[in-house]
Amino acid sequence: MKFLFSRDLRDQPHIRLALVFFIIALLSFWGLNWPFEATTFGLSPSKAQLSVLGDPDSFAPAMSFDTLLLHIHVRLFLYTVSLLTVASIYFRLPIKPGRQIAVISTAYTAVLLNMLGVVGLRYISPHLAWAKTLGFWGFQLTFGWMLFQCLIFLLTPRKQKRHSSVSH
Repeated sequence: MKFLFSRDLRDQPHIRLALVFFIIALLSFWGLNWPFEATTFGLSPSKAQLSVLGDPDSFAPAMSFDTLLLHIHVRLFLYTVSLLTVASIYFRLPIKPGRQIAVISTAYTAVLLNMLGVVGLRYISPHLAWAKTLGFWGFQLTFGWMLFQCLIFLLTPRKQKRHSSVSH
């Protein structure tokens, strides 16, 4: 990742092109994450409760421990690695460092809230479905914001510095 030592990634056309396609691939991952979450846990606290704890009215069993662990394990890895790679690009954007830290911290906090919310929902209280749902939505919105900002940055040509000529 030697290219990350350059402050403006737009100066290197090959790296820029590769990063544009990488961001597009991550946008596909981000877009497919919505229906994946909807079919696995649901997009609301009530759906998350039914998915994890089961539904006695329809005789749906609770999610097994190994299935729950598999979902947490895979998502925790995918979310954090995706976030790490996008954050390394996001830090190169002309945004105030404090705002960058706030956005990236929000995304990582949302990932942890999402994962801990699933475990808490299953083993502590059904009311923690709110934490799980809030974590998912927080990650998706923050990560999506970062992706779109990175893509816009990479697709926008760099402004050339003006050299003023001094005439005597």
